[in-house]
Amino acid sequence: MKKRHLALALALVMTLLAACGGEAPPEPAFTGAPETQGPEPTASPAPEWTSEGRPYRQSLVNTGADSTLGVFGLGGDYYACAMFFGQNAPSEYVLLKNGERFYTPESGAVQAACAGEGCIWLLESRETETGALSLLVQLSPEGGTLSELDLGALGLGEAYFSDMRSADGGVWLLGAGKAVLIAEGAVAAQLNVPAEAKLLRSGSGGACLIEYGGESAAVSALGPEGVEPLFTLDGTETQAFDGTEEFFLICADAEAAYGLDETGGKTPLIVWADCAIESSALRGLAPLGDGDFMMRSAVGLSRLSLTEPSEMPAGGELTLATLGQSSYLVQGFNAGGTGWQVREVDYSQGGALSAQDALTKLYADIAAGAGPDLLLLEGMPVESLARRGYLADIGELLQGDPEVSADDLVFAGRLGGGTYYVSESFGIDTCAGLKSNFGEAAGWTPEEYLEAERALEPGAQMMYYVTRESFIRDAAQRYMQQAIDWQTGECSFDNAEFIALLETVGQITEHPETTEFTGYVPPEEELRTGKTYIETVRVANVAKLSEFEKAVGQELSFVGMPMPDGSNGSVMDPSSPVGVFAGSEKPDGCREFVKYLLLSYDMSYHRDKNSALPMYRPYLEKLEAEAVSEGRMTAEEVERFESFLASVENSTLVDETALGIICEEAAACFTGARTAAEAARIIQERLSIYVSEQS
Repeated sequence: MKKRHLALALALVMTLLAACGGEAPPEPAFTGAPETQGPEPTASPAPEWTSEGRPYRQSLVNTGADSTLGVFGLGGDYYACAMFFGQNAPSEYVLLKNGERFYTPESGAVQAACAGEGCIWLLESRETETGALSLLVQLSPEGGTLSELDLGALGLGEAYFSDMRSADGGVWLLGAGKAVLIAEGAVAAQLNVPAEAKLLRSGSGGACLIEYGGESAAVSALGPEGVEPLFTLDGTETQAFDGTEEFFLICADAEAAYGLDETGGKTPLIVWADCAIESSALRGLAPLGDGDFMMRSAVGLSRLSLTEPSEMPAGGELTLATLGQSSYLVQGFNAGGTGWQVREVDYSQGGALSAQDALTKLYADIAAGAGPDLLLLEGMPVESLARRGYLADIGELLQGDPEVSADDLVFAGRLGGGTYYVSESFGIDTCAGLKSNFGEAAGWTPEEYLEAERALEPGAQMMYYVTRESFIRDAAQRYMQQAIDWQTGECSFDNAEFIALLETVGQITEHPETTEFTGYVPPEEELRTGKTYIETVRVANVAKLSEFEKAVGQELSFVGMPMPDGSNGSVMDPSSPVGVFAGSEKPDGCREFVKYLLLSYDMSYHRDKNSALPMYRPYLEKLEAEAVSEGRMTAEEVERFESFLASVENSTLVDETALGIICEEAAACFTGARTAAEAARIIQERLSIYVSEQS
């Protein structure tokens, strides 16, 4: 039944998607040296406006909706058909006005909507005691209901309409190859039209049809008497949208938006690159009465505001080096109206190059003076990059900024000997066990792990899923962050401590993952009943520790994986971490991107989804305060959570090549191919060579 409901919901989303509305002067190089104190920096003056189009500035709009399905304008206001996922309830399909709920059916859904003459028209599917109704509803701009018309009474109850526009003294409805004009409560016209046609409203107030196909799109006038061809738009990526008082219609492609006259003649309106507008996956461009537009694109909803040329930010292009990954935050930053645009440079060439070869290519570009401005550090050796002097200290970059400082970063200066990267958010991977087993210890050792395993009751196991390979990977990921000194190029693995670690891991009882399903038992219950000794926990919201403990019903210790020195083995996992290249000639742009990463955290989304913690400390403290005010945490639990954060000394950002060497040689030890001492010696030899090369 759940699958059926999900399928129906997805189908409704897909049908509703179509329903509603259809270079700067060079800057001084950033050396990493502290900036001198002085006046607050001012934005660089914009150069003379030379674009063929007009100056528009983009700003993101967050309505809080899970999906925006269409947008249109009435005067200077914008309206949006939106969907909100239900919290243990059906999803809601509503109409928003300027980001706020405007019309929310009590027992139905908004299917489509459009602007009328001083009013709003919408199609609503409504459930009643006698069955489902399809209604045409007219609303005032203030939200009052002016009229309701049952389409079933007109013989249209079984028809499904996916598009609508106001014209010809009424409202045109479009769907399933039919165009129906409703005027004065009756069907004024009914025409057969191409099944794939879309409705538009011209700047003169008439209705138009556009039919996309192949290399062009045909535009026709739609009236009660029939359809009259007007002109053809060339280009497979060209889309058409409603007109304005100035232009018959608006069209757009990958390069720009244009105003169209009645013959299809084009006037450049907005050149995306000249305005630093992020227009990827353009889905809608709705004119507002004040000359602005609302845009639907890959970044969601944004407003394009007509601006004086002198007020356009200078900005420029920033390059972001990656090893094939892509940061979802890039498009959001590009749509932020700062004037800066980030372009990703994939050094893996779409996966054609290995990570090591991609890094070699990156280092060659840096040596040639063609390094990037930013680096997406997933898969990159952060410590080695910092040792080479390639990563700027974020704290120095932010020095003197009136909005954000290094003190605002939760893990500022604590990991890797400096603040070499930032991220929007993070989670912490830890292990929880009963406090009766761990006492006040902050962590535990591999030897203590073995002792606990030997004392287990019959049928119990240490943790849900563990193999020697997974154990040594987790342990080595943490251990190597203390055993490798990337500043000196030295490492320490051929020692009694590491040998003991290998010997211990070789003795653990493995519990590999199985495809056999024996029924789900919540981890809290497994821990409470003693079926498991520890459970892995992902800490992604401020109340997670206390919530998990309450669910277990006993006091817990969050100790993480065993560490040779007995310290806390929890690990911080940053989301899309980014570093700043110390040689970038665009520190202002880099600073803007760093600030965006920190400030773009969506408080409501992440809190509701329990998906991530903010790296920006003021946001974290706000979430803590909200949790206390809502009764989800006490002040003592907040203090405990902060102490837990302070105990985390390791991150998931490690050199994957170095980690691979450890795991490879350890595996040979586990199979009996060599002793733990021999494996430690070989790891020491291989890593000494590798680390010295990287340092």
